[in-house]
Amino acid sequence: MEITEFTFRLLLLFVPGLLSLLIVDKLTNHKTYKPHEVFIYTLLLGFIDYMALYAILNVLLVFWSEYHDLYFLQSLKDTKANLNFSELFFATLLAFPLGIFVSAAINRKWLFRLAYFLKVSRKFGYMAVGDYVMYLEAEGIEWVVVRDISKDLMYQGWAEAFSDSSEKKEIFLRDVIVYGESSGNKLYEVPGLYLNISDATVEFVGLKPTGDKKKQEGV
Repeated sequence: MEITEFTFRLLLLFVPGLLSLLIVDKLTNHKTYKPHEVFIYTLLLGFIDYMALYAILNVLLVFWSEYHDLYFLQSLKDTKANLNFSELFFATLLAFPLGIFVSAAINRKWLFRLAYFLKVSRKFGYMAVGDYVMYLEAEGIEWVVVRDISKDLMYQGWAEAFSDSSEKKEIFLRDVIVYGESSGNKLYEVPGLYLNISDATVEFVGLKPTGDKKKQEGV
């Protein structure tokens, strides 16, 4: 596949957008991006990177009564225009905070929280109910009881890490006390324990109501 000069220019110009997307990809849980989604998100984040640079430059330079325009837009319109590598460099630097900000917005579900507050949608934004439950910011949410009926065991401990993907449902507990499920007898204690909870029940000890008992929906 031959790469034309214009294609190469586009690849260079949208390096900031691609870098922002890579950061978002690493810091968030999401479904695998489709090729067209990678293309669209890269373009969108790239434009935001350059617009942020445009705003910053003009806010800083207004004290000297100067005006700075973006060479980025000119480079897109005119294939003969020279690339401004200093502009590309600073836009690439902005890709890091932008990627972190977008990741925070996704992980904190700001859009879904706003929509729920405005009664626009009842979706909570997580890919699975297990993710939603484990991320609840309620007092006592970390202290859990895991009941594995098939093995006649019950585990009590602090939930430090978990996974609720479609392939694996796992949890890592600390300061664990293991009991017999049917007998209730204490068997042993262990500082840390990894469990596959695909066939287990997880109880959240001390979980407080959120104050809104209306039904919420997934992604």
